[in-house]
Amino acid sequence: MGQSYTWTIPVQLTVTIGGSPAIAPMPTPDVVRVETPRAEDLGPEVTIDQNWSNRKGYDSNFLGVPIPLPALSQSMKNNTVEVPLQFQKNGQKHILNYHHYSVAMNKKRRCAWYSAGMIDGKHFQDFTRGKDKWFLDPRIDSKFQMGEELYAAKNTDRGHLTRFKDLSWGANMDEAVKATNDSFHFTNCTLQLDGFNQGKDRWQGLELFLLEKHARQDERKMVVFTGPVLKTTDPKYRNDFMDYTARIPVAFWKVCCLRRADGSLAATAFTLGQEDITDLPGFEEKFDVTTAQVTLAHLQELTGLNFGSLTQQDHFGGGGDPGTLEISEPGGDTRKIKPIRDYEDIVV
Repeated sequence: MGQSYTWTIPVQLTVTIGGSPAIAPMPTPDVVRVETPRAEDLGPEVTIDQNWSNRKGYDSNFLGVPIPLPALSQSMKNNTVEVPLQFQKNGQKHILNYHHYSVAMNKKRRCAWYSAGMIDGKHFQDFTRGKDKWFLDPRIDSKFQMGEELYAAKNTDRGHLTRFKDLSWGANMDEAVKATNDSFHFTNCTLQLDGFNQGKDRWQGLELFLLEKHARQDERKMVVFTGPVLKTTDPKYRNDFMDYTARIPVAFWKVCCLRRADGSLAATAFTLGQEDITDLPGFEEKFDVTTAQVTLAHLQELTGLNFGSLTQQDHFGGGGDPGTLEISEPGGDTRKIKPIRDYEDIVV
């Protein structure tokens, strides 16, 4: 086994509203034990289950109440990779299924519209994974994916959308390992600044807090939708290893769905930016991105996705919570955000 260390992990989010960014640390709700394996203790390389017929993917009834996948508009569907018939589930021709998660792929951008994962903390399996290795998905054409060439430059990272640790659960160790390894597909990956992806003051703290404090204790389950904010103005990127130019998202979103202690359903939405990535060589532009908890209604406008009845479970969107800010939009519209300076700022 590798050496074990204990860190108290804070969450630090940057909020830019008008002037200079305001940065405030957030105390972690718990001490998280993280094992850092030595290179000699790592197991064999990540390997992929070759039985593609057994990928069940996202389960809309995972929490005991229906939570459908985000719906794509017709124009989005026209720009979405169609999954070969033999790999479709329930006639969903735009959904790629994996162990414990599913994705919908944008053809033009060659990345996911979103990734939908399921967390089951009660059946978490703890193990030291093998050496990281990423894979193109052989079920769809490689021209709709971006592989190792995108991540070959320095100071960039292969950023999971659905985190591998979220999938490390199952009725037995074999199921957990297969699911964890399945997260290492480039369809579940975006280019991120290494500090953005590896820093433990980012999404990890939010998910941990929601799972531990707000998910129903006898189940400790959560559904998480994650994706990039895809804009036509995203900065163009090309390194020496690429024979194409790609627009790279500088902001990401996450929706966490859980059953609260009283059994009711709650959905919370967040956006988080990595605007500093555009300082790296190969980018043409630089952007500023606001970081905050946002309403699902606004997230629908931002992404073009439809979260359906889930918007009715967005308690932040239901009223004027203290600390809420109204941000003016072009055309005179406003949107509601809440800067997250402390875990208790999150409305669930």
